[in-house]
Order: sequence, then C-alpha cells, then structure tokens
Amino acid sequence: MLNMTHRARQSGLDSELRHVSPANRRVYAATRKRFEMMAVDLVSDGVQCGVFEVDDVDESVRALLGMGQSIARWYQIDGPLTPDQVAARYVRIALRIVGYRPNDS
Repeated sequence: MLNMTHRARQSGLDSELRHVSPANRRVYAATRKRFEMMAVDLVSDGVQCGVFEVDDVDESVRALLGMGQSIARWYQIDGPLTPDQVAARYVRIALRIVGYRPNDS
C-alpha cells in the first residue's frame, strides 16, 4: 500500500492504458498478472496455514488489488494523511478481507 501512495501517479496507470502503446500495454499486463498471481499464492498459503479464512481466494485477491489501485484516485501527498497512515489503514482493511486469524502457536 505504501507503493500506491508514494507512486500514486504511476499506480493510476490502469485507467489510462488506452494511451499506452500496444507493446508497453502487454508488458504492463504481464507485470500486473505476475503481481496478481503472487497475491493469489500468498492468500492461498495463508488459508492453508489457517491464518486466513476466505470464501473465494481469487475474488478476495481481486478485492484487495482493486482497493489498492483505488488509492491512486484519491490520495494527495500534501493531504491530511501520510503514506504510512494510509498504508497502515489499508493493511488493517486487507487483513479483514482475508479473515486474518493470528496463529496461537
């Protein structure tokens, strides 16, 4: 989430892909897909370890990615929240989305 605040302009690229060359669009899409698959693996691992509880891993990851992407639409570096504050808030929300349950061991 910190990346989305520190690089808000670059993070908003999804909404402007129509202005990117086809070759660069393919590179961006491949990078985005790799990032999505990393998130799917992370959430799946958390479910298997019993620290996350989700009904649908793919849908939960899409919600998380969309949430992070939305930061670029509203965040202002000179606004009332620091990047660290935004990141901390969004991490708490993300943990709720994946049904985080601390392991008692």
